[in-house]
Amino acid sequence: AVSNQNSSSLNCHGMHLTSYALGNTTRAYGIAVTAGSNGAPLSVGIKSEASGAGAGGINYGAIFLAQGNNPFPSAQNIGLVAIAENVASNANGISTSVGPSNAPVLANSVHKGIDIVVSTGNNSSAIQNLTQYGIKSDVRNLGIVSGASSEGKLYGVYSRAWNESQQGPGGFMNFGVYATAETSKIIDGAAGTESNIAIYATTKQLNYNTQTVGRNSWAGWFDGDVYIGGSGGVGGGASEVLVINGAGRSSMPMWTVSDSRYKNNIKKLDDIQSKIKKLSGYTYTLKAKEFKDKNFTEAEQIGFIAQELQEVFPQLVSEDKNGYLAVNYQGMVPVLLEAAKAQQEQIDSQKTALEKQQQQIDELKALVQSLAGADGSKTPGNSTSTSINLSDKNVLVLDQNVPNPFAESTVITYNIPNEFTKAQIIFTTNDGKVIKSIDITEKGAGSVNIFANDLTHGMYSYSLIIDGKTIDTKKMIKE
Repeated sequence: AVSNQNSSSLNCHGMHLTSYALGNTTRAYGIAVTAGSNGAPLSVGIKSEASGAGAGGINYGAIFLAQGNNPFPSAQNIGLVAIAENVASNANGISTSVGPSNAPVLANSVHKGIDIVVSTGNNSSAIQNLTQYGIKSDVRNLGIVSGASSEGKLYGVYSRAWNESQQGPGGFMNFGVYATAETSKIIDGAAGTESNIAIYATTKQLNYNTQTVGRNSWAGWFDGDVYIGGSGGVGGGASEVLVINGAGRSSMPMWTVSDSRYKNNIKKLDDIQSKIKKLSGYTYTLKAKEFKDKNFTEAEQIGFIAQELQEVFPQLVSEDKNGYLAVNYQGMVPVLLEAAKAQQEQIDSQKTALEKQQQQIDELKALVQSLAGADGSKTPGNSTSTSINLSDKNVLVLDQNVPNPFAESTVITYNIPNEFTKAQIIFTTNDGKVIKSIDITEKGAGSVNIFANDLTHGMYSYSLIIDGKTIDTKKMIKE
């Protein structure tokens, strides 16, 4: 069929066949072709070629249209069915080759091996549970029996993209599979339950016997580097570009970008210890049966309660579009590091104070021994001696607590002469905060028994206050 008419709406058919079938089970073929050969290298059922040089024109080698107007719910309209069977060699249901082999490629040209468009009419809103497939692939092997050895592979879709002609540096990219899912129109504001999924994959194991229990099933298998990029969720406030419902495992570390050149507003963490005291760790189990879509494990877990962590470190808690919270456990590492450093500083300070006190005790012991004699014996010879009576009943005295350091209790002795009116002993923390104050009502020698089971480990001070004046201050250490 040849036409020289210069009309944009003209159809030119080399062959036009129409076939109708009125019966429910009758098949109607526009063209039915069978090609077979026992010795020839190539058998072609239908060969269709379209060529043209018109600018902006479209050349179709073949167009297959299946259209049904009958109301039967089980009716199927199939534009093209391709079956290739071969026992001993390769078999292709459809084999396509696109693009010139030697001729130069035009700029901005697009080559498509198969171009498929699936759409519904204007009345599609009345269709319930509509499913549309651009390509539906079903690959089966029914010949593997129990005990048979097979290393074959079944591919639902096998795609390969490669470029052999790239010369020099350039931005050419090869996509084995390129998929996008998008919504172009949302009417009546009914977008609450809509999801756009570019690639959806699932795996099932059916009719396995006891000899095939150990098989592995993976919805996705990537042998090579994987790049994930995106701007996060839309409409629900979520910012995750990757959501995993279930446990994960990696044979190598997962790295997080932390270069200072990426960061602004860098500030050191402060007041960490007081914040850490507000948090608690828990053991718990997840509600696996109530939230089946999350693939929760029923094993016991250890972690935080997100609501509690949110009150102290809101930066480490994220909320999804349904209001459920998630925790950034990795972000707790620098928090715990700073808390450990602050605690170590306290320990070092207490250790220094203990060493200084021990030095003072050793010096006092040496002084006592030097006064009494190196071996503690009486002075020999016919030396004379003088006896004196010493008393401190008219002297203000605040003794060091014994024992010091102490674990549960300690005793402080003192002496308050009768000539003074008011006496107090005040206990303070190492930073000067008053934790206890007691009045001494009985004059003369006395003692105070200190019980500190609930007292935090650390260094404390106690002072003797007489008529509003601080007379003496001592240090004591709670182990």
